[in-house]
Amino acid sequence: MPPSPVRARVSGGADRLSALPDGVLHVILSFLPPPQMVRTTMLSRRWRDLWCSTPYINIDQPEFGIRINVREPIQEEVWAKFEDFTTNMLLFHCNTVSLDKFRLCAQSQHRRAVERWIRLGIRCCPRVLEILVRGVDRFPLQLPHLGSSSCRLERLYLSSVALDSRFAEGLCSRFSVLETLELVTCITSFENIASSTLKKLVLDSYEHQTEQPLAFLKKNLDEFPIYPITRTLSIGHCFLDDYDLNDKVEALGTFLQNAPCLEKVIIEYSMFIVDPDEEWDMKSITLRRDIKTFHCPKLKLIEIWYESGVDLRVTKLVWCLGRILPDASIKVSMYR
Repeated sequence: MPPSPVRARVSGGADRLSALPDGVLHVILSFLPPPQMVRTTMLSRRWRDLWCSTPYINIDQPEFGIRINVREPIQEEVWAKFEDFTTNMLLFHCNTVSLDKFRLCAQSQHRRAVERWIRLGIRCCPRVLEILVRGVDRFPLQLPHLGSSSCRLERLYLSSVALDSRFAEGLCSRFSVLETLELVTCITSFENIASSTLKKLVLDSYEHQTEQPLAFLKKNLDEFPIYPITRTLSIGHCFLDDYDLNDKVEALGTFLQNAPCLEKVIIEYSMFIVDPDEEWDMKSITLRRDIKTFHCPKLKLIEIWYESGVDLRVTKLVWCLGRILPDASIKVSMYR
């Protein structure tokens, strides 16, 4: 018979676990899936309302026995139980304490429920907010307005949600302590990201669902803002081929020069082969003679990740980066 997920009593009947302070018990509860966390109410009076004040909430759809598969519809009765449990859990919890972390990973086929969960999570003013939405909807789920909760937010990870211009405007005016921003497969209606607090910025537009990183490298070079404390920059799907490569690399150099504390740049999914029958040789690698050299004083490492079969194109990218940023080391790795 499988062991109970939480066992409060030990040999001799002594309940030493319940004697621990609330902060320690909250950490223990944070490792449990939500259904097991709520079941701890049956252990004793000491545990009855303890889960309601834990500062960690992680709602992961597969942990409820519902696979995330956009090609197969979810059985309505199964989803109904999941929705009922999650909604009630958040309603009980969100009126008691601010959160250290709120994470939600769910399928967007039931938009109204997922949007409600996001709003309830935001209402708890978490320090870390992670929203991962899976689906193939024509119109992606719109991130609700963060309101006053944004003033406490230190890390924000968003995947497959839509962001309007108010989000970008709030980065300077309302996100007063935000240090890490990661946007993955997000649909954006803005081109500029400006913040005086960001230390890490990740932009990944997989499957070209947004042109944000491309616009980032095509804009007027005189319009880049200053990022005074950013230390890590990760960008994806910007160097898809060698078209306008020198101009894009030069734009990247201008941005890096405006980030004086930048230490590491990660470039992912670079230099795809568009035509598998196209032949490449070293003679096709040409560099513009008047390309500029940029100074980024603390930049030590540029990591380039690429898929197999594009080695020569990546070589061209490495040569260009080496020309504009001669003081940085370049590490090239292939996805396995």
